[in-house]
Amino acid sequence: MTIAQYTAFLNAIAKTDSYNLYDTRMATDLNSAGISRTRTSGNHVYSVMENSGSSANRPITYVTWFAAARFAHWLANGQPSGAQNSSTTENGTYNLNGATSGNAVAKNSINPNTGSTPTYSIPTYDEWYKAAYYSPELNNGTGGYYTPPRAI
Repeated sequence: MTIAQYTAFLNAIAKTDSYNLYDTRMATDLNSAGISRTRTSGNHVYSVMENSGSSANRPITYVTWFAAARFAHWLANGQPSGAQNSSTTENGTYNLNGATSGNAVAKNSINPNTGSTPTYSIPTYDEWYKAAYYSPELNNGTGGYYTPPRAI
């Protein structure tokens, strides 16, 4: 997700940031700053920062698994505006019900808000690994994995 996409998400549902979706380092870490927040809770406004040009298309940083899941729900639920609740951020691919830490939550087979199969999710480690390293063309077309690079 980009800084612009996450800024739109915050402006839609985090006037009051109930689940700490905004991390102050998003505005202060000079290596990756991208979103500023103004005004007080209940009236928060988020803006894409200009750091030697627009930061809009850079990737967002300082997002937890739970914040990313809420972003996925927001997308799957039609990008609604309003408070963070079951129809905006708490239900969709996962039932978060206010969780902000702990283990990742199991996927729902049906998004309770749309009645459809969830359209957005966070890849598991195994899914990410396969996307990064698997090729069906390796081993004479039978498929296989590239060896991941190693740290020096």
